[in-house]
Amino acid sequence: MNTTNGEGGRFIEVGQAVGMARRFRQGKGDVTKAELFSRAQLMELLEGADGLRIYYGADDNGRGQLLLVSVDKEKRDRLPATAGGGKDMPGGEPTGKVLAFGQPCPNVCDSTSALF
Repeated sequence: MNTTNGEGGRFIEVGQAVGMARRFRQGKGDVTKAELFSRAQLMELLEGADGLRIYYGADDNGRGQLLLVSVDKEKRDRLPATAGGGKDMPGGEPTGKVLAFGQPCPNVCDSTSALF
């Protein structure tokens, strides 16, 4: 089921996802396997948005963090230009919201998941 909507991203088979997750963790020791974000947080972030972009970052302790930002129909981050030196958004509605610090796995995990 390798379908794409032409807008970025595609659905993949679970077996392919399992292989990708295993390769990522291979030889890395104790690594964050996943992060959980609530539906309410995602819905708030995506209100009025056309999509989602996920940046990779690190917190003050060097621990990897996912940074979720909503995008408009032109695929521009819905952030104020002053936040990161980005371009102005004529007619856009920047939210200034970045969702981060999801509940990490290990700690909050689904040990029955094929991706665990």
